[in-house]
Amino acid sequence: MTTYQLTENEDSDCPYGIEALSDGTSLRYDNVTSDRASMEAIVGICNEGGLEICHLEDILEDFLTDFCI
Repeated sequence: MTTYQLTENEDSDCPYGIEALSDGTSLRYDNVTSDRASMEAIVGICNEGGLEICHLEDILEDFLTDFCI
């Protein structure tokens, strides 16, 4: 099972990101957005939907393309 959590880098203009943990594998995307609420929503959706780690990059690409214009 994959679990997702919010990451934060206070030294960045876009401090919020996401980390996925699955069977000893970690995939982390830092500095995705400055909107904490949006990143928390993505983390929640990924956890609730049981998103497989291989789809995380697509989710973030859609978020950045469609919502961060």
